[in-house]
Amino acid sequence: MSPVLKRLYSQYLHQVTKSIPPVGNIALYRRLVADHMLLNTEYSLLGQQIRAQLSAQHTTNPQRVLNHIKAAIYLGQILELIYSEYLNVPREVIRLQRQRLLYAEILHELNVELHLDKIEQDETNLSQKVRLHTIEINMYRLLLTRSKRALDVIATLKHSAPWYRDMMRQVDKYTAPYIPHITWFFYVPRLITNLSVLLKHMIPGTWMKTYERELPSKDRFQAQLQRRWFELANDLPWVTIGVLNCFVLTGPLAVYGIYLSIVFFIYDALVSLLRYSLEMERLYRLKNFYLDLPLDDNSNNGEDQRELLKALNEQIKFDTLRLGMHLFTTTVIAVAMFCGAPFLAGFPMIPLAGALALVIVCLINFAMLPILEHRRPQDMIEKPAEGWRQLGFFSARTSQRLQLKNEGGEEIELMESRVFSF
Repeated sequence: MSPVLKRLYSQYLHQVTKSIPPVGNIALYRRLVADHMLLNTEYSLLGQQIRAQLSAQHTTNPQRVLNHIKAAIYLGQILELIYSEYLNVPREVIRLQRQRLLYAEILHELNVELHLDKIEQDETNLSQKVRLHTIEINMYRLLLTRSKRALDVIATLKHSAPWYRDMMRQVDKYTAPYIPHITWFFYVPRLITNLSVLLKHMIPGTWMKTYERELPSKDRFQAQLQRRWFELANDLPWVTIGVLNCFVLTGPLAVYGIYLSIVFFIYDALVSLLRYSLEMERLYRLKNFYLDLPLDDNSNNGEDQRELLKALNEQIKFDTLRLGMHLFTTTVIAVAMFCGAPFLAGFPMIPLAGALALVIVCLINFAMLPILEHRRPQDMIEKPAEGWRQLGFFSARTSQRLQLKNEGGEEIELMESRVFSF
């Protein structure tokens, strides 16, 4: 049995069963919804293992591959119910169904048939589009505003050329009315989207599915907050401080706006630290559970457990790099903004160093994007253009008779199709 299923059975279902828990079991699904991000991480780990086994050129026990696929399909179906009936995230439902379709094709290559329900059609997801566009555009917005800040600081230096100061004054004449507003207005679409979705899941109505409505409002709120808290904690303060700086803290009060902005940059670093801590705690909670499982070195289960821990360690390494990079960035930005405090204006090299640090950090982020993408653990199986038989797992066995074992331990030759069920 897959270690993932062992945890699912022991901590949630309290029994070994092949049946998917009925969606109307509110008491059970309250706990599953609360831990849906943890379950999604385990589903991703199973996908990573299956991908690695199918791509490997060395011999892999087909029974172990089948067990992993069975576990992924079982957990995936539970996640589908969570996302469709309790969280109402069609995007995730479609992703899980499409991955299940790939698993069904792989099982077909093993002469194991899996009956599938009709896959839902993709829906336009406005909230996801807003979030993705915000992330894509943000890097360029930051580069623009931070570069402008560095150029402005250089213009204030005593040794700056007169022509350069004149040029920056002309630039300010056209950009000053807009750049401060870009800083805060940029976050408004994502903030409105997240707040709207949060309210949609908090206030019962016809838009809410039956089982979601039966969840306590506290559970619905916590489930949505798990998915959106970081963006809300980022966007809400920055829209607020932006509006204050543009419309309230102006003229002689502008100096207070600068100090308030510095405080919020420090807050930003603290939020990043909290995110890092929460994400790492979830991963290490999983790791500690699997480390505590008895390890049987003489069975496939022992090897499955070791492979799962290996995949989990790779995930921890990646998230440490990804979240650690964000924490480093926000910390450097907070220090750089502090260097621009008005009381340090008498030491012009300090504000200059801070402004240059902002630009450098932005360029580092640009450089890190492809590195992070390259190191991201892959949990989706890609079907070769020539078909599944081109994968290492199948090509290494073109002359072998694949065999699996049924529940009684008897060997089943994969020469006849059979129905795959739970």
